[in-house]
Amino acid sequence: ILFIDVSPTKNYQEKRIPDSRSIPFAEFEKRMSEVPRGGRIVIYCDCKPGGDDAEAFFLLRDNGYRNVVVMEEGFAGWVRRKFPIATDRR
Repeated sequence: ILFIDVSPTKNYQEKRIPDSRSIPFAEFEKRMSEVPRGGRIVIYCDCKPGGDDAEAFFLLRDNGYRNVVVMEEGFAGWVRRKFPIATDRR
Protein backbone atom coordinates (compact mmCIF):
# COMPACT_ATOMS: atom_id res chain seq x y z
CA ILE A 1 0.00 0.00 0.00
CA LEU A 2 1.29 3.45 -0.91
CA PHE A 3 -0.18 6.47 0.86
CA ILE A 4 -0.08 9.70 -1.14
CA ASP A 5 -0.57 12.98 0.72
CA VAL A 6 -1.98 15.74 -1.49
CA SER A 7 -1.65 18.42 1.22
CA PRO A 8 0.62 21.43 0.64
CA THR A 9 4.30 20.62 1.17
CA LYS A 10 4.48 22.59 4.43
CA ASN A 11 1.65 20.54 5.97
CA TYR A 12 3.26 17.30 4.79
CA GLN A 13 6.59 18.26 6.35
CA GLU A 14 4.95 19.08 9.68
CA LYS A 15 3.10 15.75 10.04
CA ARG A 16 2.17 12.85 7.82
CA ILE A 17 1.62 9.12 7.62
CA PRO A 18 5.01 7.40 7.90
CA ASP A 19 6.53 6.38 4.55
CA SER A 20 3.87 8.28 2.61
CA ARG A 21 4.68 10.19 -0.56
CA SER A 22 3.96 13.89 -1.05
CA ILE A 23 2.34 15.06 -4.26
CA PRO A 24 0.67 18.39 -3.39
CA PHE A 25 -2.65 18.85 -5.15
CA ALA A 26 -1.39 22.11 -6.72
CA GLU A 27 1.18 19.97 -8.60
CA PHE A 28 -0.91 16.84 -8.98
CA GLU A 29 -1.82 17.01 -12.66
CA LYS A 30 1.82 17.59 -13.63
CA ARG A 31 3.09 14.81 -11.34
CA MET A 32 0.34 12.24 -11.83
CA SER A 33 2.76 9.95 -13.68
CA GLU A 34 4.54 9.40 -10.32
CA VAL A 35 1.52 7.43 -9.11
CA PRO A 36 2.08 3.72 -9.75
CA ARG A 37 -0.56 1.85 -11.73
CA GLY A 38 0.08 -1.30 -9.71
CA GLY A 39 -0.48 -2.03 -6.04
CA ARG A 40 -2.97 -0.23 -3.82
CA ILE A 41 -2.86 3.59 -3.67
CA VAL A 42 -4.53 5.51 -0.83
CA ILE A 43 -4.96 9.25 -1.35
CA TYR A 44 -5.32 11.47 1.71
CA CYS A 45 -4.88 15.02 2.95
CA ASP A 46 -5.47 17.16 5.99
CA CYS A 47 -8.49 18.79 4.37
CA LYS A 48 -12.28 18.76 4.49
CA PRO A 49 -13.99 15.60 3.20
CA GLY A 50 -14.43 15.80 -0.56
CA GLY A 51 -11.57 18.28 -0.88
CA ASP A 52 -8.27 17.93 -2.71
CA ASP A 53 -8.09 14.21 -1.95
CA ALA A 54 -11.34 13.56 -3.82
CA GLU A 55 -10.24 15.77 -6.72
CA ALA A 56 -6.98 13.82 -7.00
CA PHE A 57 -8.94 10.56 -6.96
CA PHE A 58 -11.19 11.71 -9.81
CA LEU A 59 -8.19 12.88 -11.86
CA LEU A 60 -6.60 9.47 -11.50
CA ARG A 61 -9.81 7.58 -12.17
CA ASP A 62 -10.48 9.66 -15.28
CA ASN A 63 -6.98 8.74 -16.47
CA GLY A 64 -7.51 5.01 -16.19
CA TYR A 65 -6.26 4.28 -12.67
CA ARG A 66 -8.28 1.52 -11.01
CA ASN A 67 -6.07 0.94 -7.96
CA VAL A 68 -6.84 4.15 -6.05
CA VAL A 69 -9.06 4.92 -3.06
CA VAL A 70 -9.54 7.97 -0.84
CA MET A 71 -8.97 7.61 2.89
CA GLU A 72 -12.50 8.24 4.13
CA GLU A 73 -11.73 10.34 7.17
CA GLY A 74 -8.44 11.68 5.86
CA PHE A 75 -5.45 12.46 7.99
CA ALA A 76 -7.68 13.70 10.83
CA GLY A 77 -9.19 10.22 11.14
CA TRP A 78 -5.71 8.66 11.16
CA VAL A 79 -4.64 10.95 14.02
CA ARG A 80 -7.92 10.45 15.91
CA ARG A 81 -7.27 6.70 15.91
CA LYS A 82 -3.80 7.36 17.34
CA PHE A 83 -2.02 5.69 14.41
CA PRO A 84 1.66 6.64 14.06
CA ILE A 85 2.66 9.91 12.44
CA ALA A 86 5.98 11.17 11.12
CA THR A 87 7.24 14.74 11.48
CA ASP A 88 10.21 16.82 10.41
CA ARG A 89 10.24 18.62 13.76
CA ARG A 90 13.47 18.38 15.71
